[in-house]
Amino acid sequence: MDKLASSFIEKFRDLYNFKDNIRKLQQTLPMVQAILEDAQNQQETRKAVKRWLLNLEDIAYASEDLLDEMADEISKCERRSSRGKDVSGLFLPFNSDHLFDIASELQNKLKELNEIAKQGFTFNLRVEKCSGSFGRSKETWSSVVESKIYGRETLNLSGCCYLLELPFGMANVTSLRHLNIMGCEGLTQMPAGIGKLVHLQTLPIYIVGKRTWESIAELHSLNLRGELHIKCMENIRDAKEAKKANMREKKHLQMLRLQWGNSKKSKDLTPTKMASSDSSSSSLPEESIKDVEDILECLEPHANLKNLHIEGYPGIVFPRWDLPNLVTIELINCRNCISLPKLGQLPFLERLYLQGMDGITTIDVGFYGGVFPEPFPSVKFLTIKDFPNLEEWSSIDGGVPFGRLEKFILDKCPNLTDAPAFPSIQHLELHYCNAKIMESLENITSLSSLVIDMLPDLNQISGSFLGNNNCLESLEIRACQNLHLLPPEIENLIALKSLIISCCKKLSDLPPGMQKLKRLEFLEINGCHSLILLPHKEIEGLSSLKTFSIENCSNLISLSSGFHHLTALEQLSIMSCPKLTSLPDGFKNLSTLHSLNIISCPELSFLPTSLQHVMTLQSLVIHSCPYLTTLPEWFSKLSSFRSLAISNCKRFITLPDAIQTLATLQHLSIQDCPHFERLCKNMKGKEWQKIKHIPHMYIGSLKFHKGILCSND
Repeated sequence: MDKLASSFIEKFRDLYNFKDNIRKLQQTLPMVQAILEDAQNQQETRKAVKRWLLNLEDIAYASEDLLDEMADEISKCERRSSRGKDVSGLFLPFNSDHLFDIASELQNKLKELNEIAKQGFTFNLRVEKCSGSFGRSKETWSSVVESKIYGRETLNLSGCCYLLELPFGMANVTSLRHLNIMGCEGLTQMPAGIGKLVHLQTLPIYIVGKRTWESIAELHSLNLRGELHIKCMENIRDAKEAKKANMREKKHLQMLRLQWGNSKKSKDLTPTKMASSDSSSSSLPEESIKDVEDILECLEPHANLKNLHIEGYPGIVFPRWDLPNLVTIELINCRNCISLPKLGQLPFLERLYLQGMDGITTIDVGFYGGVFPEPFPSVKFLTIKDFPNLEEWSSIDGGVPFGRLEKFILDKCPNLTDAPAFPSIQHLELHYCNAKIMESLENITSLSSLVIDMLPDLNQISGSFLGNNNCLESLEIRACQNLHLLPPEIENLIALKSLIISCCKKLSDLPPGMQKLKRLEFLEINGCHSLILLPHKEIEGLSSLKTFSIENCSNLISLSSGFHHLTALEQLSIMSCPKLTSLPDGFKNLSTLHSLNIISCPELSFLPTSLQHVMTLQSLVIHSCPYLTTLPEWFSKLSSFRSLAISNCKRFITLPDAIQTLATLQHLSIQDCPHFERLCKNMKGKEWQKIKHIPHMYIGSLKFHKGILCSND
């Protein structure tokens, strides 16, 4: 189990698409390992535990076999580029199909481990120790051992996501100063008498319950510091109870989070789904809403507070708190609110995040805090998301709001057509908005990054909007289904380094003037189904281009003959272009190309002869090209070549004889190529003689290391 928990996680955390599964595995394995010792102690007397333990061992051994299978991949994967937009990252350098299988096995193991964990709890197995994400070791429980905590000043349970309860007798641990339960998502209640721990300074989470001893009043005498997240605010009975929490006197609190309802249920829902799923908001009667507003009013924190987060608040208006030192404000899913609080005069506010407010139709001058020449003087980051009914955003006469704003994200505000001018904004993102909003932003001249995503009524982008921002370095245009034209003013983007055009199905041509983007390093064209060819003129000027990816262009029949001008190109990926019949014969000038991926291009049957002159090529991936039968003899000329992966090429039958002289080749993977696999099955014959010298190979289901078959048992 140690091998499964540490080696797997450390070596594969950032590879391929394993991140989510690795995170889940990291949460599950410590808990499974922690109950293993108690299970072993009980197995002699409890037959059910013995059977459970045998199942656990079977899964552990199978998982270790999976690790062994993956171990040989590590050195290859670590050679991947660390660039955040590495196109080759879509496929590992040499063995894509095999990694698909590993990913599937990983998912299965996760399911099995989760099931075995749940079964373990039914035996009331008690956990004494488990390794965690904080510190060398810590105590945690699925059921509690109270004797373990007496006399302690610090108890760190952070990240124990399977922790179900805290000790009922915790009130007796009067020496406790720090109780870290961050990330203990299984907790649903607090122990009785926690308010007696008068020396307690660290308590990041408090769950309000319906019983008297779970009241928010338990916080009254606690001089807490740092962060406090109060969950289940809907269980506070009235304003009198809320006032007993004595929040105004907690001068050492830096961050306060107040949450009504279940944040997991409401996360990432559309406005329609949210309205029907959030039981804490619009379903409340008017009298109850007034009670909730009074409760929140009585929870006003100390003026020293720096960060405030309110989620799921079902009231109509926000309280008028005096919090002049706030740096961050987040208001999320307060769907009954009809106006935003007056925040414009907060002198230190830097980050403002507003999400999920169905009741807001207008952002009026009250938001700015009254007559104030420069409201929001320090705000650098502003997000307004999921305001489905917002139609108007008022400006102020003679004033400049958000004078220091650097990043603005507008998301899911389909009815808003106007916004204030932001004089210093550098990063702008527009997601699922009305295209008219761009007209109000045309005077911006300071952008370095622009994202335009899912503007369904956008037909074309104003030339002045792009032309005014000659400092723009990154431009992403995604899912604008009616966009058919990019303006020639794109040539003014002389600082542009990254350009992504994705899922713009009516875009039929690249913009004229694109050849003047002399600093462009990254270009991705994806899902542009009206694009038939890449024009020579627009491609040939991209002398700094390092990474080029063209994907899912279903009608593309030809790549540009201007490819030979891309002298800085390092990585080229061509994926899912079913009508592409050949690659341009201009590779000989690509003196820096080291990675080439050709994926799902069924009409391609051969490689261009000019590729033999690319002495820098190190990696070639060919996947789902059914007419490919062999590789050319000139392959031996590729003096830097290290990794070859061919998969799902049903007619592929032979490698060139010259591959025997390719001394640099370290990795070979040929998967789902039945003719070739059959010829190598018995490690005999001509094809086997060609490849047996290659140190690391996967041929079908067989793995070889230095010509020796590795056991899969």
